[in-house]
This record gives sequence, structure tokens and C-alpha cells, in this order.
Amino acid sequence: MTMAATKPEYRSSPIASEVIDDWLLRNPQTIPPPTSRFDVGRMELFNEDRWQAVFREMRAEAPVNKVTGTIHGDYWNICTHKGVQHVEALPELFSSSFRHGGVSMIQPPENVAHNYSLPMFIAMDRPDHTVRRRTVAPAFTPTQVARLAEEVRDRTGKLLDSLPLGETFDWVETVSVDLTTSMLAILFDFPREDQKLLTFWSDWVTAIEAGQIPEVANGRAQASQEMAEY
Repeated sequence: MTMAATKPEYRSSPIASEVIDDWLLRNPQTIPPPTSRFDVGRMELFNEDRWQAVFREMRAEAPVNKVTGTIHGDYWNICTHKGVQHVEALPELFSSSFRHGGVSMIQPPENVAHNYSLPMFIAMDRPDHTVRRRTVAPAFTPTQVARLAEEVRDRTGKLLDSLPLGETFDWVETVSVDLTTSMLAILFDFPREDQKLLTFWSDWVTAIEAGQIPEVANGRAQASQEMAEY
């Protein structure tokens, strides 16, 4: 008789934002002040939900601007629809490749042994990107989408039916995150009961603060390993 393999358990806490908030409370003096009012690589702008005014000013006053001397180094801001379209249309000039810095500002601390220069699909230029895009394209044909339609409608309907009536709730947390994760779970054929792990791992591996906070960088590396093992 063969014993059934025990399903491994994966952690779902602490979430990245909790570790970041705790670290900032203990180390308020560690993060240097911004070098420019247009330094939008600052975690506090988004943690405190006050990024809107900064982007509004940039679009009005400096839709293309360079910020220097920041905690992420020097970088350019392109913050209008037309400007972003221009950049996206010229991949030979504006590279996404991990070989040229990738798609993130993250620069890992020297004391964190983790390689951020991974050849990810999103961090490739053509022809490498084209080859991988052709690999996944068949999953998004009209026939395939129609095959998934019933389950998509079922999950969406149940989520919307579960929303509270007559009270205020966080749409992003309750609907946007849950629904997006649910759709990813369908595409990945990921077990429905484990789909919250996708959100947990995603929040960790996309935590841009990993470049400045060793605890977050290590947590990010751990989440990446757990996701790969799963």
C-alpha cells in the first residue's frame, strides 16, 4: 500500500506591507528624505495614499522629468498617456530587458544574497520576448476564452453576490484583488482553495521596498522560493 503524500503547508503571513510598516516604525530615521517633489519611488507616497497630487503636478508641470540622487539612483518619469505610448512603441530604444536593468527600480542591498536579474517574461526584449509570447498565446484564443467563460462567470457572480449591502467596504481589497487572483487561478489551473497564496506571493515579490529594507528583501526571496516550490 502506498501512503498518500501529505500536502505541504505554505505560510500566508506576515504580508509584505505589515513587515514594511513595522520596519518603518522601528527605523524612521533610516530612509533619507526625497531629493525632489517628483521622486515617486518613495514608499510612503503609496503607503499613505497621497501619490495623486504628485502625479497631477508632474503631468501639469513636467510630464517628462529626470530625478537624481534618490534611494533608487537616477531615473526618468514619463507620466502622460502620449509619453507612455511613445516609450512602449519603441522597445529597441527603451529596453525592458533584465540585461539592461529590467522593469523595476529595485537594487538589492549588499547583505542580501538574492539575484534580481532574472530572465522573466516581462523583463525581456524581442526576439526573446516574442518566442515566449507565442508560447502562451494559444491560451488566449477566442475558443479557449469561451471554454473558460462559464467558470469566470460563476466566480465573478458569487463574488459580487457576497458583497455587503448598505455599508461601505474597500472595493480594491474585496473585489479587485480577489477577482484578479481568481482569474489567474483559472488560467494557471491553480487549486481554488489555495488561490490566496497567489496574492500573498505577488505582494511579496513586487515589494519595491526590497531595495532598502533587508527584512523585506529576505522575505521577498523566501516568497519567491516558496512560489517556485509550489
